[in-house]
Amino acid sequence: MKPTTCLPVEAILFGIAYPLKKNWLKQCADVVLSKHQIGVLRKALTEICEEDSRRGYFASKGLKVLERGHVVEMSLHVHRDQFPFQTEEWTYAVRAKINMANSRCQGCGVVSSQLTVKQIKAVPALFLDFDNLLVLCTGCEKDGQYAR
Repeated sequence: MKPTTCLPVEAILFGIAYPLKKNWLKQCADVVLSKHQIGVLRKALTEICEEDSRRGYFASKGLKVLERGHVVEMSLHVHRDQFPFQTEEWTYAVRAKINMANSRCQGCGVVSSQLTVKQIKAVPALFLDFDNLLVLCTGCEKDGQYAR
């Protein structure tokens, strides 16, 4: 997904003229943030998230993108493995996702100790992304309908 807008704090950090002008994204496509810049951006977005406003909503989306950058990088690295579903990272992701779901099937809601975790989309970049993982009981897994 490509961004279609940015917050004033993001524009300042990236050195983008604000309000946004036509073709702003093309001009900034190759910008790479340092760890310090990411930290500053994360702090500013976190403060904006506390607002109950449209800005707060978009700031929370910005934070999610920052966090996903690491997940995407790790997912691609792990997925290059010949057996990615046998890695320590996958095992951790499965345990964490089941714990997040309170050992409850996200298909039918049954609580069970016999749960599995499936990818919603088989995309290497989303291999370890919790938003792309679904906890299912054996019945729902057999149905093959992974829609939430």
